[in-house]
Amino acid sequence: MISLILDLVKAVGIVFALSFISSSFSTFVIRERQCGFMAMQLLAGQSRVVYWGMSYLWDFVSIIVPITIIVIVFVIFNEQAYIGRDHVGAFIVLMLIYGLAITPLMYCFTFAFHVPSVAFVTLLAINIIIATITAVIYHMLDLISYENPSVEVAVQVLDKVFLIFPQFAFCRGLYELAKRYTIRQQGLEHLIDAYGIFDWRALTEKLVAMLIEAVVFSGLVLLISYTSGTGICEKCWRRLKKTRITMASGLDDDPRSTISDDVMEEIKRVENVSPLIYLPSL
Repeated sequence: MISLILDLVKAVGIVFALSFISSSFSTFVIRERQCGFMAMQLLAGQSRVVYWGMSYLWDFVSIIVPITIIVIVFVIFNEQAYIGRDHVGAFIVLMLIYGLAITPLMYCFTFAFHVPSVAFVTLLAINIIIATITAVIYHMLDLISYENPSVEVAVQVLDKVFLIFPQFAFCRGLYELAKRYTIRQQGLEHLIDAYGIFDWRALTEKLVAMLIEAVVFSGLVLLISYTSGTGICEKCWRRLKKTRITMASGLDDDPRSTISDDVMEEIKRVENVSPLIYLPSL
């Protein structure tokens, strides 16, 4: 029991570590939007799909570095529950899929912030709170259900409902790896040999949930981007169009009508100068 609680703490700790990385993704997007770089790219004709797609790709590649460091640290400390021969592949896949799901979710929150530092701290707190609260509530009720079977229904419902949060799905996947390792250590392999690590009841359910969330959150980012960005682009386009109309109308009218009196007098004086003083050789 104590080992499972410690493994749950480790799972939340991994989410805590990756939350720093995923929350930092919001700062670059907000900074580009506030500095006008995003608007310049959109006005230059770049598609929003291309903009967000390249940001998504770059951030996903960036998250591979801390994932590699986590694996190395676990190897150094010989955490067989995660880097054992039967679990290391599932452990890496779980973290990669989590990176795919959490990145567009952070993008969705960027539209609510204007200061990068505030967004980073807020999203970091949100990630940690969601992971901690959902994991603790579920596992506490799961422990209670062994003594009070009437709670089992609530546990099953929460297990499905909380999967809408990638943080919970990730924690549940890590906990499943640790639980299977603990069961094997206790010599109770017959309890888990009926299904593999990638069985639907083990990890596949969590992986599929996070993949669906990655698609949904990505679509939500594009939807918000197109709807919220329309006003900005239309405003810039109207201003540009108004400038062109003003310039065109100025060409049609007498250009001297917009010139001040003193400049006009100087123009007339130059036009009335005698040709005898021209110096073509200069």
